Amino acid sequence: MSDFTIDVDFDVADGDYTTTIVVDNVGGNTASNLVLQVVITESNLPIVWGLTQVQDFADRLMVPNQNGTPLDFSGGSTQTVELDFSTGSWWAIEHCEIIAFVQNNSTKEILQGTKKSMATPLFNLDVAIVDILNLPEIGSCNDFITPGVEFKNYGAEVLTSLNVNYSVNGGDVMTVPWTGSLEFLEAVSVQELLEITFIPEEVSIIEMYLSDPNGGVDENPNNDAMSEEITTAPVTGTTVQVILKTDNYPEQTSFEFRNSAGEVLYQEGPFTQANHLYNMYFDFPYSDCYQFEIFDTGGNGITGNGFFTLRSNNVTFYSGGDFEYSQIIEFIVDGEDPGQTIAIEPGFQFKSTYFEPTEPDMFTICTDILESIDYVRNSEGAMLRKIGPNWVNGIGDWIATEGYLFKAVDVASFVISGTRLPVTTPIVLETGFTFVSYLPEEPMDAILAFETILTDNLAYVRNSLGEMLRKIGPNWVNGIGNANPTEGYLVKLLGEETLIYPESGKSSITSTLTPQHFIFEGGNAADPVYTIYADGLEIGDEVATFDGKKMLGSTVILSEDVFANDIAIFKTLNSGNGYEVGNKISFKVWSSENNSEVSADYLFTNPYGNAYMNYEFPNNDGEYSVAQFTKNSGITKETNISIYPNPVKNSLNIDSKELIENIQVFNYLGSLVFEQKFNSNSVKLNTSDFIKGMYLIQINTTNGISTKRLVIQ
Repeated sequence: MSDFTIDVDFDVADGDYTTTIVVDNVGGNTASNLVLQVVITESNLPIVWGLTQVQDFADRLMVPNQNGTPLDFSGGSTQTVELDFSTGSWWAIEHCEIIAFVQNNSTKEILQGTKKSMATPLFNLDVAIVDILNLPEIGSCNDFITPGVEFKNYGAEVLTSLNVNYSVNGGDVMTVPWTGSLEFLEAVSVQELLEITFIPEEVSIIEMYLSDPNGGVDENPNNDAMSEEITTAPVTGTTVQVILKTDNYPEQTSFEFRNSAGEVLYQEGPFTQANHLYNMYFDFPYSDCYQFEIFDTGGNGITGNGFFTLRSNNVTFYSGGDFEYSQIIEFIVDGEDPGQTIAIEPGFQFKSTYFEPTEPDMFTICTDILESIDYVRNSEGAMLRKIGPNWVNGIGDWIATEGYLFKAVDVASFVISGTRLPVTTPIVLETGFTFVSYLPEEPMDAILAFETILTDNLAYVRNSLGEMLRKIGPNWVNGIGNANPTEGYLVKLLGEETLIYPESGKSSITSTLTPQHFIFEGGNAADPVYTIYADGLEIGDEVATFDGKKMLGSTVILSEDVFANDIAIFKTLNSGNGYEVGNKISFKVWSSENNSEVSADYLFTNPYGNAYMNYEFPNNDGEYSVAQFTKNSGITKETNISIYPNPVKNSLNIDSKELIENIQVFNYLGSLVFEQKFNSNSVKLNTSDFIKGMYLIQINTTNGISTKRLVIQ
């Protein structure tokens, strides 16, 4: 047991410390050459030394110096020593300690020691930004980022709220509030804040600062702000050279090139020769943002003398090898424009492009697909069609702001290239019917896409499937979902309007669920289309509309919102005439619960006073009705599939008299959330990972498809 006890205390003001050390000679030690040594140390220093990446207990300062302070207990058993020192602004005080020990200077023996952390709040409110997260490590092609932030509470108060503020290149400031609970010296990482867009410069600067801690003012503003650089991806030529020197483990190394759509264009490796210099060339003829990703399955990059270098036009734009499992380098190729590929399918469809074609002649554009089409028509009725042995171009040139109606007999595609039209190019639309082009490069909610013409002049916007964006009562009803690139749209206006697409906009959640029992052939949305909105049926049911035995349209019930369950009914089908004006309207209903066709009564309702109320097909284009269905109890076919329990929590049993081949589960929005193949009459499905709610389960057996409602609790 030591003869000494040591007590350390300190006061601090603006980085200046006064330390009071009390040493008690409780054992009556009589040594004559005793000194008190005081050392200030810092830990967690990010310094590589030997095999360690971080160093602890590094000597920052000896107080008052290396000789220490002599101790003399001849006048009493207690010695009190006061020492003053100052810290460096670069020290991380929360990782610093005062270490005090009594040493016999003659024998160099340490007789007692103690330490005291210097981590103490200097202010009531003091929060510091530690790091800006989620920034691209290497050049980026994007004009947007979604940064994150790590911050730490150095204040005495528990931190419960603050604002994170950031901007890029001095632009508009984005402010994101945070709430939580951080004690003194606790830190938190917010991985994703809000996305911010900016105009990229060769080196862009993101500036971030914290404000309003606990609704007050930070008493130490010196640690509130941080800035980081965001470099723009280099612009290269159309040929990229990869120089790769492998290390001792070449089989761990591979790489690939991808385009902006995520498609893998080139792939090399794993390699076979150790410490070998490979020299490879890759062509990128089209303008795009590309990614080079190099992999190392060993998780330590390319070691030893190995490296990789990327070059173009005899200039190195990246060289390295120090990574873990993978590294991504983006680069921009200034090459040709690949154009826009437009696909067609049998039947009628509206098509458009966002390019002003280099070769605008309609016949020239469609040369490669002439054997797959009957005709192309514009809004005025002019056509590209075959008369006798010759193709006649009555349209002339393809105009980028216009859409065109294609009647196809086979699957085909063609490419339009030229000058990219700005997304916000104004499109003047006259009164009446117009086929219009869609100019954005990404899908967009139709409400947002056509926002500038959502006025009293708009009768409707219609897509190739006959689905409409229209006003019913006080609300705009979006039956289209997303507007999509290469698709055209039929717009009916009661007065002139100017359509201007927004530069960007969110896409809507659209259903992927289509009828499995009432399969409709499709029709011509440029001719009259009558819409019926189905009410009273259950989610998962199917309903089809008929003129006699002729099916005119069908849908799956996807929502309890009646205006989300629309049936587009065509005057012209792919195969010929559709409904006849004045003929009786009839329906067939497929029950998802009974897995069979059931009889149903219906009644037209008029919730907003402008619905079509006759029970015969209308004469006017664009009419709509709301049909209230009541399913009868009579079932025309026995069900051979049972699911239980329903509602279910963790495990669903599915029994079938026929062999189960495939099971699909859709959420209430119609999105596929589960799919698996089976070969059994009995399946036990684990539902514990599903979000609580209503689902549709489609069971594909050797006897057909059964759709049932499922509730997961």
